[in-house]
Amino acid sequence: MASHKRATVLLAIYLSVVATAAFWPSPIDAPLSGQLAAGLTKLHRLGVPEWFNYAAVELLANVALFVPWGALLASLLTKNIWITTALSGFGASSLIELGQFLLLTERFASWQDVSANTFGAVLGAAVVVTIQSQRAPELRNNEAPPD
Repeated sequence: MASHKRATVLLAIYLSVVATAAFWPSPIDAPLSGQLAAGLTKLHRLGVPEWFNYAAVELLANVALFVPWGALLASLLTKNIWITTALSGFGASSLIELGQFLLLTERFASWQDVSANTFGAVLGAAVVVTIQSQRAPELRNNEAPPD
């Protein structure tokens, strides 16, 4: 029960951070754009392929942003983990993008972001489900035998 309460609290904190980032008036990475460009240039000089550019970093950041969503939901749910995680990730991301489109002139709504966020949510759930399935036999082995 304590882990359920902890996951609920973490989900609430996570949602407030995501809402702040999603509805920040200007692109959240704007202050770091110069450093990001310089870092990518250095990586390219070191042999990292040119396709690993700002768009790739942004895509990966969108995936990573929703991994906690899926992980926390999967740790709270006992049924319909996959469909709930995928649909809620898709729904939340769609609402964020719609809000950015309607309310924030300096932000850009994108279906690619919705796809990446949804994938991130499912990936987070997959990590938790995998860990739980590996721990399940261990937990069963530690149960006391019936009297």
